[in-house]
Amino acid sequence: MSVLIDIKLLKTRNEIAHGNYSAFDREEYIELHREVIGMLDMFRTQIENAARKNLGRIHLRERCCWRSIAKLYKLT
Repeated sequence: MSVLIDIKLLKTRNEIAHGNYSAFDREEYIELHREVIGMLDMFRTQIENAARKNLGRIHLRERCCWRSIAKLYKLT
């Protein structure tokens, strides 16, 4: 994963940003697209799982604090 980010994405991005020509063929683009979408899907799943796991675990004290903030900014 770090090779994908460091070399395929950042190196290529930096070359283009600094005016160097960089050619991608169709197959390279499709493979890169698949890998990036796969990483984003994995990241989304991890966030969703963490949210489900911690859902309802807010302590009463934290809830009171959030209510005070909401009232202060007239969010409720």
